[in-house]
Amino acid sequence: LNDKSTIKLDSKSKIKVSQIVSKLQPTEVELSIGSAFFNVLRKKQTQKKSEDLEKFKVKTRTAAMAVRGTTFFVAALDKAKSYDTWMCVKEGRVLAMKSKHGKSVLVKTGEGIKIATREKIESPRPLPWTQGLNWELDIEKDITNKVDISNAYKDLLDTEYD
Repeated sequence: LNDKSTIKLDSKSKIKVSQIVSKLQPTEVELSIGSAFFNVLRKKQTQKKSEDLEKFKVKTRTAAMAVRGTTFFVAALDKAKSYDTWMCVKEGRVLAMKSKHGKSVLVKTGEGIKIATREKIESPRPLPWTQGLNWELDIEKDITNKVDISNAYKDLLDTEYD
Protein backbone atom coordinates (compact mmCIF):
# COMPACT_ATOMS: atom_id res chain seq x y z
CA LEU A 1 0.00 0.00 0.00
CA ASN A 2 1.03 3.64 -0.28
CA ASP A 3 2.08 3.83 3.37
CA LYS A 4 4.25 0.66 3.06
CA SER A 5 1.71 -1.46 4.92
CA THR A 6 1.47 -4.99 3.50
CA ILE A 7 -1.33 -7.46 2.75
CA LYS A 8 -0.58 -11.12 1.96
CA LEU A 9 -3.49 -13.15 0.59
CA ASP A 10 -3.70 -16.91 0.81
CA SER A 11 -4.80 -18.73 -2.35
CA LYS A 12 -8.48 -18.54 -3.32
CA SER A 13 -8.99 -15.45 -1.14
CA LYS A 14 -10.92 -12.42 -2.30
CA ILE A 15 -10.54 -8.86 -1.05
CA LYS A 16 -11.80 -5.48 -2.07
CA VAL A 17 -9.83 -2.38 -1.12
CA SER A 18 -12.38 0.42 -1.03
CA GLN A 19 -10.16 3.17 0.29
CA ILE A 20 -6.44 3.60 -0.22
CA VAL A 21 -4.43 5.27 2.52
CA SER A 22 -5.23 8.95 2.87
CA LYS A 23 -4.93 11.46 5.67
CA LEU A 24 -8.68 12.04 5.77
CA GLN A 25 -10.11 8.53 5.36
CA PRO A 26 -9.00 5.17 6.79
CA THR A 27 -7.96 2.39 4.43
CA GLU A 28 -10.81 -0.13 4.22
CA VAL A 29 -10.39 -3.73 3.12
CA GLU A 30 -13.25 -6.19 2.73
CA LEU A 31 -12.27 -9.87 2.94
CA SER A 32 -15.19 -11.77 1.40
CA ILE A 33 -13.67 -15.28 1.54
CA GLY A 34 -10.32 -16.83 2.39
CA SER A 35 -7.57 -15.49 4.60
CA ALA A 36 -5.02 -12.71 4.67
CA PHE A 37 -2.10 -11.44 6.69
CA PHE A 38 -1.86 -7.72 7.38
CA ASN A 39 1.12 -5.67 8.49
CA VAL A 40 -0.19 -2.16 9.12
CA LEU A 41 2.46 0.45 9.79
CA ARG A 42 1.98 3.29 12.21
CA LYS A 43 2.59 6.68 10.61
CA LYS A 44 3.05 9.01 13.55
CA GLN A 45 4.21 8.20 17.04
CA THR A 46 2.42 11.35 18.23
CA GLN A 47 -1.00 9.98 17.28
CA LYS A 48 -3.59 10.03 20.07
CA LYS A 49 -4.63 6.62 21.37
CA SER A 50 -8.26 7.33 20.43
CA GLU A 51 -7.13 7.83 16.83
CA ASP A 52 -4.82 4.83 16.97
CA LEU A 53 -7.46 2.35 15.83
CA GLU A 54 -9.00 4.48 13.08
CA LYS A 55 -6.49 4.33 10.22
CA PHE A 56 -7.05 0.82 8.81
CA LYS A 57 -10.23 -1.25 8.81
CA VAL A 58 -10.91 -4.82 7.73
CA LYS A 59 -14.45 -6.12 7.26
CA THR A 60 -15.89 -9.59 6.74
CA ARG A 61 -19.53 -10.72 6.68
CA THR A 62 -19.55 -11.20 10.45
CA ALA A 63 -16.93 -8.78 11.76
CA ALA A 64 -15.25 -5.42 11.50
CA MET A 65 -11.74 -4.75 12.77
CA ALA A 66 -9.99 -1.42 13.36
CA VAL A 67 -6.20 -1.39 13.57
CA ARG A 68 -3.06 0.72 13.46
CA GLY A 69 0.56 -0.35 13.78
CA THR A 70 -0.33 -4.02 13.95
CA THR A 71 0.50 -7.39 12.40
CA PHE A 72 -2.52 -9.68 12.32
CA PHE A 73 -4.28 -12.51 10.43
CA VAL A 74 -7.94 -12.73 9.36
CA ALA A 75 -9.83 -15.67 7.85
CA ALA A 76 -13.39 -15.44 6.51
CA LEU A 77 -15.12 -18.80 6.10
CA ASP A 78 -18.48 -19.92 4.75
CA LYS A 79 -19.48 -22.92 6.88
CA ALA A 80 -22.95 -24.39 6.19
CA LYS A 81 -24.93 -21.15 6.10
CA SER A 82 -22.86 -19.69 8.92
CA TYR A 83 -20.12 -17.20 8.20
CA ASP A 84 -17.18 -17.33 10.58
CA THR A 85 -14.32 -14.90 11.01
CA TRP A 86 -11.12 -15.97 12.75
CA MET A 87 -8.60 -13.31 13.72
CA CYS A 88 -5.33 -13.38 15.64
CA VAL A 89 -2.74 -10.74 16.47
CA LYS A 90 1.01 -11.25 16.17
CA GLU A 91 1.97 -7.71 17.27
CA GLY A 92 -0.07 -4.77 18.47
CA ARG A 93 -3.81 -4.78 19.05
CA VAL A 94 -7.01 -4.99 17.05
CA LEU A 95 -10.45 -3.76 18.06
CA ALA A 96 -12.85 -6.41 16.73
CA MET A 97 -16.63 -6.23 16.67
CA LYS A 98 -19.59 -8.16 15.31
CA SER A 99 -20.90 -6.47 12.21
CA LYS A 100 -24.54 -6.35 13.27
CA HIS A 101 -24.44 -6.12 17.07
CA GLY A 102 -21.71 -3.60 17.76
CA LYS A 103 -20.19 -5.34 20.81
CA SER A 104 -16.42 -5.07 20.55
CA VAL A 105 -13.37 -6.66 22.15
CA LEU A 106 -9.74 -5.60 22.14
CA VAL A 107 -7.48 -8.41 20.93
CA LYS A 108 -3.82 -8.08 21.97
CA THR A 109 -0.51 -9.64 20.95
CA GLY A 110 -0.69 -13.45 21.07
CA GLU A 111 -4.48 -13.58 21.27
CA GLY A 112 -7.18 -14.55 18.81
CA ILE A 113 -10.96 -14.79 18.49
CA LYS A 114 -13.72 -16.38 16.44
CA ILE A 115 -16.70 -14.26 15.40
CA ALA A 116 -19.57 -16.35 14.04
CA THR A 117 -22.96 -15.43 12.63
CA ARG A 118 -25.05 -17.21 15.26
CA GLU A 119 -22.82 -16.88 18.31
CA LYS A 120 -21.83 -14.21 20.79
CA ILE A 121 -18.43 -12.63 20.29
CA GLU A 122 -15.78 -14.63 22.14
CA SER A 123 -13.30 -13.36 24.67
CA PRO A 124 -9.78 -13.17 23.21
CA ARG A 125 -7.43 -16.03 24.11
CA PRO A 126 -4.35 -17.79 22.72
CA LEU A 127 -5.30 -20.11 19.85
CA PRO A 128 -2.75 -22.95 19.53
CA TRP A 129 -3.41 -23.56 15.81
CA THR A 130 -2.16 -20.04 15.00
CA GLN A 131 1.39 -20.94 16.05
CA GLY A 132 1.94 -22.59 12.66
CA LEU A 133 0.96 -19.54 10.60
CA ASN A 134 3.64 -18.27 8.21
CA TRP A 135 3.91 -14.57 9.05
CA GLU A 136 6.66 -13.98 6.45
CA LEU A 137 5.82 -11.04 4.17
CA ASP A 138 9.13 -10.65 2.31
CA ILE A 139 8.49 -11.91 -1.25
CA GLU A 140 12.16 -12.89 -1.54
CA LYS A 141 11.47 -15.61 1.05
CA ASP A 142 8.93 -18.44 1.35
CA ILE A 143 5.63 -16.66 2.04
CA THR A 144 3.39 -19.70 1.58
CA ASN A 145 1.02 -20.28 4.48
CA LYS A 146 0.58 -24.01 5.04
CA VAL A 147 -1.90 -23.86 7.92
CA ASP A 148 -5.30 -25.30 7.05
CA ILE A 149 -7.87 -23.03 8.68
CA SER A 150 -10.15 -26.03 9.29
CA ASN A 151 -7.69 -26.94 12.07
CA ALA A 152 -9.18 -24.03 13.99
CA TYR A 153 -12.39 -26.03 14.41
CA LYS A 154 -10.50 -29.17 15.45
CA ASP A 155 -8.59 -27.07 18.00
CA LEU A 156 -11.86 -26.01 19.62
CA LEU A 157 -12.83 -29.65 20.11
CA ASP A 158 -9.43 -30.99 21.19
CA THR A 159 -8.12 -28.26 23.48
CA GLU A 160 -9.26 -27.57 27.03
CA TYR A 161 -9.42 -23.87 27.82
CA ASP A 162 -9.47 -22.38 31.31
